[in-house]
Amino acid sequence: MKRKTKYSLTLAFMLFLISIATIAWGGSEKDARRMYNQALLLLGEHEPFKAEKLLKDIVSNYMDTSVATEAIRTLQMMKSFRIIEEYGNAEAQVNLLTLVTAMNDYYKDHKEYDTSMNELEEKYGFRIFDKGTTVTIVFADEKNYIVKASHERGDKIYLVKGPTIPGSGAIRVIDKDISGVPDDEGNKRISFQDLEGFWYPQEMPTIFVAKGTVTNNYPGIRSFIKIRSNILDSRGNVVRSKTVYAGNLLSDEELRSLSMEEIDDRLRNKSGKNKANVNILPFSSVPFMVIFDELPKGVSEFAVEAVSSSPAGKEQPQ
Repeated sequence: MKRKTKYSLTLAFMLFLISIATIAWGGSEKDARRMYNQALLLLGEHEPFKAEKLLKDIVSNYMDTSVATEAIRTLQMMKSFRIIEEYGNAEAQVNLLTLVTAMNDYYKDHKEYDTSMNELEEKYGFRIFDKGTTVTIVFADEKNYIVKASHERGDKIYLVKGPTIPGSGAIRVIDKDISGVPDDEGNKRISFQDLEGFWYPQEMPTIFVAKGTVTNNYPGIRSFIKIRSNILDSRGNVVRSKTVYAGNLLSDEELRSLSMEEIDDRLRNKSGKNKANVNILPFSSVPFMVIFDELPKGVSEFAVEAVSSSPAGKEQPQ
């Protein structure tokens, strides 16, 4: 399976730049030059990790040679063209599409998708081409699946939501560097859609309803998405704020009959109604609702933001 054309063209251009920058060498630099030429061959053969190691060895062991200067320049060019990252990203995609093929073949025999990869490598041709790649089945059942892959030296996470076929453009991309970092409370990869706000009931408005949907854009399953909604005045100042959990919707009858205390209690159900806020798959959405009463005069608009969410099997502090 071919790697990404973009990576190959970038590598070819970089090798061209290196070749025209190469200078004459003397006998005292023979060993360094041999290593340097070998590194260039490895780059041409799509072995950037091995090439990188050789170049770093030249810099460490032959610092006083002109070849070391060339090695430093080549390492800088590799960094500038993101050769290592692009290679890792290409490897992750190749492995992911191989997994999709294996999942499809598994389904033909079992009428469901494999949940553990136990048989995929042994019987269905799945293999990891580079040991730095991690490939995972995020979710699978008898109807659909989500799989992901990343490389330890790449800067992207790739996901496929199936059923689909390799090469169909189904790969979705997430930047790795801001996914799952220690200071992430689970709010950086939550997005909002279909936002609307209105007074209720129309004939005699007494409450303000803010509603919409939230989407999990993390590469893994999330639960307990917490949302904050702010009511703003004409100057953009926050005049009221409430925090609720996604997955809780109230009917018109409930909005008419329940007290504000009862409404707030239902919207603070962490798991959501019928556990709608538990085990939310990547790129899946959950509705939410926030209710305000007794708002001051002069309110102009509302805003929403994600406060937190939890990886599958874990909970954020209350």
